[in-house]
Amino acid sequence: MAKKPDINAEISKACRLLTAPLRTRPSFLMPGAPKCGSSSLFDALLLHPRVRRGPFKEPASMIRYPGSELRLRMNFPFVRPFSPWVCGDASMEYWFHPDLPARAAEMMPDTRLIFIFREPVARAWSEYRMFRKSGDDHADFTGTVTNAIRWLSDPSGKELCQSALRQSNNPLRYVGCGMYADLLQDWWRHFPRDQSLVLFLEELTESPQEHLAKIWRHLGLEPVAMKKMPHARDGGGKEAPPAEAERMLAEFYKPLNADLAGLLGRNLPW
Repeated sequence: MAKKPDINAEISKACRLLTAPLRTRPSFLMPGAPKCGSSSLFDALLLHPRVRRGPFKEPASMIRYPGSELRLRMNFPFVRPFSPWVCGDASMEYWFHPDLPARAAEMMPDTRLIFIFREPVARAWSEYRMFRKSGDDHADFTGTVTNAIRWLSDPSGKELCQSALRQSNNPLRYVGCGMYADLLQDWWRHFPRDQSLVLFLEELTESPQEHLAKIWRHLGLEPVAMKKMPHARDGGGKEAPPAEAERMLAEFYKPLNADLAGLLGRNLPW
């Protein structure tokens, strides 16, 4: 049986689209990486009095409606001329979609970018647990990891992998999303590096006020005091990944982690 349309949601969508010319565009993008604390970080940013959000944290408008300025604006607040809002799009699908860096640079060349990373083996396992819990993935984690590493390690399969990564649910994402240096360089080929701020979940958790102050300065805002870092999602729990999958992932990510450290010019917090 076909699902009945949500009339209220459709009316809201139509109204937002009609008023889109009066709405602001996102002033920052938080494109990734998934399962690295982006929801908690987004909630923390909203504690600033000048930061506003639209109805969705992850509208993914540049994937659903590529090139549409009105569809981009429809999910954000009305323009405030004398004291503009700072608002952002934290769509995690942007991180691994091969077309997004170029598309974002074309539509929003001046936007500020915020990236947040996490130890990649823990990130992959956390994402798998999320999809398993939701019922969207029943496959064996070790088997999925084995195949993904093989495909991602084969230069001749690059076009096939990129085609797969254009889909939000694909068998490569658990491994591919942790290839931080490769994906970050894709964004930096289209945006000046000084428009980016790179954070690590492990450091944000250890000293949230210090790192939030960095973000607010990056966005041109005065820092504000925060009592406690919000916690929006299950971060992975105590269930350990299968030992063989953990071993394969650690070996696969070792040179990639070294690439990221070299790219950023600093040691990684894992």
